Amino acid sequence: MKRVLKGFEGTEALEVDRAMLDVMRSQAGTDNMVKANTSALKGMLRWGHQARYFTPVQSELLVRGGSYPAPATAASTRRPRRNTRARNAGESAEYISPEDAPSGAKVIDLARELDAFYPTWGQLAVESAANLGFRWGEEFQLVPSDVHLRGCREQEEAHVHVDWQVNSGAKAGSRRSRLTLPKGNKRRIVTVTDISFTGFELERALAARVDAALREQEEGSNPDALLFPSATGKMLWHTTFTRHLHAAMRAADWPYTEWVDDRDGKTKTVYHLTWHSMRHRYARICIDDFDYTAGELMVAGGWENELTVKNRYYRSSDENRRSAAAKSRRRG
Repeated sequence: MKRVLKGFEGTEALEVDRAMLDVMRSQAGTDNMVKANTSALKGMLRWGHQARYFTPVQSELLVRGGSYPAPATAASTRRPRRNTRARNAGESAEYISPEDAPSGAKVIDLARELDAFYPTWGQLAVESAANLGFRWGEEFQLVPSDVHLRGCREQEEAHVHVDWQVNSGAKAGSRRSRLTLPKGNKRRIVTVTDISFTGFELERALAARVDAALREQEEGSNPDALLFPSATGKMLWHTTFTRHLHAAMRAADWPYTEWVDDRDGKTKTVYHLTWHSMRHRYARICIDDFDYTAGELMVAGGWENELTVKNRYYRSSDENRRSAAAKSRRRG
């Protein structure tokens, strides 16, 4: 909003018309930023109408599906892409190669460094993300009742129930008020492996953390018995965790690129492997180590459908290339 309102700070609400809004939203260097400006202004118009600053006609000046003005400012330094790997012929545009997921050594290094910020659970959080495929919001709301290492009526093998995730749009409040259904409204069961792909004793560590969380609850330092609480025993905020995560990533020598945004002159950072990239490692573990089918991986990881899973993790083009090469040799 600071960007789009530049030069219009003293404008009266009743003066706002479509031409003025077009100038406001064109204050950008790219088409995508124009769209972002438009979205922000739509929100301002809705709020202004509810607060009786704008008339009903003004609130509808930026209709859904309407045209966009061209960017009016010089494009800023482009944010570097995380993945610059070329795509092989026949490979899905969504395909994620093993190199797009952290190696065992990277996971071990990050676990060690994150443990410095969160000594009671840092290593476990990293290993759980890489070996159990939790999304961030799913993992950081888990409590002991979600963990069934001796099985339950739904599954005999050790597992974790993923019934909720942290709602990124929620305001501060109780744990329950900050929860929403997992992505796609899909609850699922994640099987727990006893030893992680790094050699970490995952099941034993998870059991120990469950016991510790229950003790913390009894002592009053962790009211909801969260497995991965903040330093004050509350549910973490993504921004706070990310700040510590990035420091741990740098200390663990995870790859990143710094760049200067010429819009504000600030040095910014792109981390080439994100927390979510450990979910890609989970998929590779399921496929390469446990021979999961696309349907099995979809259910275990809560992906939308089998096609999504196939495009991301199975369609590497290698099989088609090899079969075509073999056929090309069959002459005479």
